[in-house]
Amino acid sequence: MTIWLRATVTVSALFVTLAAGGAAPVGASDVPREIDRQVWIPLLAASNQFDAEGFLAVQSADLVRVSVDTSEIYGLDRYRRELVEGFARARERGIRRHSEVRFLTRTHSGGLARDTGVFRSEVVLAGGETRVRYTAFEMILRLEDGRWRILVDQDTARGGSISEAEYLAGTPLQRDPIAEPATKLAPAPINGASPERTPADSTPPARGAARASFA
Repeated sequence: MTIWLRATVTVSALFVTLAAGGAAPVGASDVPREIDRQVWIPLLAASNQFDAEGFLAVQSADLVRVSVDTSEIYGLDRYRRELVEGFARARERGIRRHSEVRFLTRTHSGGLARDTGVFRSEVVLAGGETRVRYTAFEMILRLEDGRWRILVDQDTARGGSISEAEYLAGTPLQRDPIAEPATKLAPAPINGASPERTPADSTPPARGAARASFA
């Protein structure tokens, strides 16, 4: 209980700090583009290729994972364990995936930033069935030793109620045409369902079965 309260207070304090800084329009400064290059582009590349090491490389050692759908808050150790197991399981099952992100708000103040939006993950199962899953996210990022990393990862599938229209209402990720070739994915040896299920599965996980964001 003490750990849960401490994590909750930390997350709340970060939200208040960023709210005080005001929301910057998408693309209003170099910070969002810097975050895109250092976090979002490599994160999506690693997710689509089920590269656990690459996915974890953009997470802070102080990561707080907030799973709204399972009412759980936990840290990097559990996140890492479930992510590695989930990616390995997806590869074994021959799953392919392609995920993209669109932003609803992007806020930054000093060495902190907050991005909200919707993930869209299209999964192709080994048998050829295609599933699409939408996840609303809220990320707090922190500048650590000159690099942006994810400090708080919070998301929810809202019981499968998020629509394609809601996803399309967001602003797409602006990829750097110069930097992109280094991280661009093949159209998805997307192997990686979530630790407990495929990302497009509309069946809610069993209570206590956590998953790593849209991974």
